[in-house]
Amino acid sequence: MPSQKTRAELEQRIAELENKLAESQACVDFFGVDAPAGLVIFDQECRYVQLNQYLARFTNRSIAEHLGKKPSDLLPPLLAAHIETNIRNVLASGEPQLNQSFTLALPGDSEPLRHWRTSRFPLRNAAGTITGVGSIVVEETGLQLLKKSLNQQETLHLALLENIPARIFMKDCAGTYLYCNDIFAADVGLAKAGIIGKNDFDIFRSDMAERYRQADLQVISSGQTHEFEYQFGKDHSEHFINVRKTPFRDAEGKILGILGIFQDLSEKRLTERQLFIADHALAATLAGIAIADPAGVLSHANPAFLKMWGFDKAEEVLGRSTTEFWSNPSLSREVIKELHVNGQWLGEMSGLRRDGMEFPTLLAANMVTDPAGNNICMICSFIDISARKAAEKKLLESEEQLRQITDNIDDAVWIMDTTEKQLLYVSPAYEKITGHPRDSLYRAPDAWLEAVHPDDRERLLSSLNQKAREKKNTYRVVRPDGKIRQVFARTFPVLDDNGRAYREVGILQDVSERKEAEAKILAFSRRLNNVVEEERSAIARDLHDEFGQALVRLRQCQKATYEALPLSLQPLVNHEGFDEIVNQLGSIIRNTAHRLRPDILDIIGLTAAIDREVKDFGKRFASLEASFQLVGQPRPIASEHALVFYRVLQEALTNIARHSRAKNLEVRLIFSFPTVILTIEDDGVGFDPDEFSGLAEADGHWGLRGIGERMATIGGRAKITSRPGRGTSIRAEFTERQDTLTPPDEGDSDDSESDRSETEKNHAT
Repeated sequence: MPSQKTRAELEQRIAELENKLAESQACVDFFGVDAPAGLVIFDQECRYVQLNQYLARFTNRSIAEHLGKKPSDLLPPLLAAHIETNIRNVLASGEPQLNQSFTLALPGDSEPLRHWRTSRFPLRNAAGTITGVGSIVVEETGLQLLKKSLNQQETLHLALLENIPARIFMKDCAGTYLYCNDIFAADVGLAKAGIIGKNDFDIFRSDMAERYRQADLQVISSGQTHEFEYQFGKDHSEHFINVRKTPFRDAEGKILGILGIFQDLSEKRLTERQLFIADHALAATLAGIAIADPAGVLSHANPAFLKMWGFDKAEEVLGRSTTEFWSNPSLSREVIKELHVNGQWLGEMSGLRRDGMEFPTLLAANMVTDPAGNNICMICSFIDISARKAAEKKLLESEEQLRQITDNIDDAVWIMDTTEKQLLYVSPAYEKITGHPRDSLYRAPDAWLEAVHPDDRERLLSSLNQKAREKKNTYRVVRPDGKIRQVFARTFPVLDDNGRAYREVGILQDVSERKEAEAKILAFSRRLNNVVEEERSAIARDLHDEFGQALVRLRQCQKATYEALPLSLQPLVNHEGFDEIVNQLGSIIRNTAHRLRPDILDIIGLTAAIDREVKDFGKRFASLEASFQLVGQPRPIASEHALVFYRVLQEALTNIARHSRAKNLEVRLIFSFPTVILTIEDDGVGFDPDEFSGLAEADGHWGLRGIGERMATIGGRAKITSRPGRGTSIRAEFTERQDTLTPPDEGDSDDSESDRSETEKNHAT
């Protein structure tokens, strides 16, 4: 048995523990009964074991009525299910659920909804086994309502700050932006994030930032509100503001920073400036400007108006009715009525000057109304159109004269409005040339195509669609009686003062007779060239045969005479010199015969003849580099055509030798079926093509003119291009008809030189 002392100590210890337990129980009873929060303990079956009065009163039942029952026996189903589910989760997991919020309506409660916050935790015995769940429930309905009220008030304040037309910002004492509204950020040209947290030196130019900072320091040091006016804006544009800066303080009155509110004065300044400019513009404009009240009484007249009507001072016209300034007052009254009905009027009126003289004007008038639709005043603008009317009269007279001329000439003339694509005029000669009525063209401007020969339409339309200022075309038209006429059409634009085409003029000529005459001349020229060539051939043969035989006889006679002389006299005779003279005469005769009739064409063909001619030309002129190039597959061409090409080359080389002073010469013969092209290009001094048509024979350019004429005799064409200092280019082109093409001779395969020459006679090789 324990000693008496030990028992006494144990009893004392038990008494102390009982006192502490009583104190603890008193504390628990205090919290359970009087604590401003709901306290509840559930057992493992979710039954109430203990709860305080704070929680019990919300069910309108006593504490005793709760004990041993479940929430589902006392509370609404949804709330009871929520509580019991959470209790079971804590029992199962052993983990507490802290600070969970929920909202519910209590039965019979005046409050529609109540807000709660709860924490649940497991209860364990000394062995650590979970015996139940404790829960603390705190109502925060008042707190939520307060937060809601504060949020609403904060939202209201923010909405006011963001939507108030003034620009608002807040800075701390160091000048760092704490807040700004959207309209302020928009004026600065940055997002809010690019402003808040930065200072003026980060945003504005240094001189502007320094000015703003000094103003802030003035407000902070004085503790008073100040107003400032200066330019504002990131780009230092004309953006004028009035800023009111005031310090804001904490509860103890310490200045924490400044609050800035400013208003934009730019619109006011701009309006003032615009009014100033408008006043000067009205005074400086060349158009007459007048302002009258809705009844038509003048209240303003600019200097141009006074000058136009012959007055010296505005006082002479102000207060007078506008009807006094027109030659037809009744029309003036009609204009005023029109302005009251439709608000505007535009037209011509005859003004009456101070001296009684009338003059035409173009009037534009508008009625000015206020936002309510009330008429305020009339603004009228006048232009003196006397000069225009005089010009229109002259133009009409000129057009009438032009019409009389075009109506009586053989060439058809038409005028087209290029903007509206409308035919304005076509002369009677159109019907005479084409046989088609011209009235149809006014209804359908493209109807003229019906008269064009079907074989020429595609080519003609392709030419007209090209982007050229002036277009020239020759084509055929078919008259209603079936007759075909050759016509030449030339179209060109008419430009306005700005260089834009607003009219297109066309001239149509009947060139049938001219074409027939040209064909006859061409045929005659061809026959003449053939006769000349035949005569040249005959002379060449005579020179070769007659003079050649005469030289042979002369040489034989001289030789016989020389041999008949005594040996003593033979040294006195220059026998070798005589032979040299005879040889020179023979060479001259051969060259002359060759120029008269180039038999080289019959011997070696066009290509080889051109090649040899170019090489010989290069040898005669050592300072000139001459070259020849064959392009394409050569083929036989008619003897007549080959001769023309060869003559063209001779004429060109003659002109180059006489005039060009060229360093380089390039000759090309191009076979591009069914076209044969000869090009001759030099880098000589060239000439001005505009002056070429007026060059006289003494200038030595008839050879160039003859090139075109020679090509025309065989149906070909020649183009000569030149510029001073840029050389000259000649292009001779001929398209062979299918019936003129002859197949090459394939029957003779002898490789001898004579047979080959005969086979290639008149062939381009």
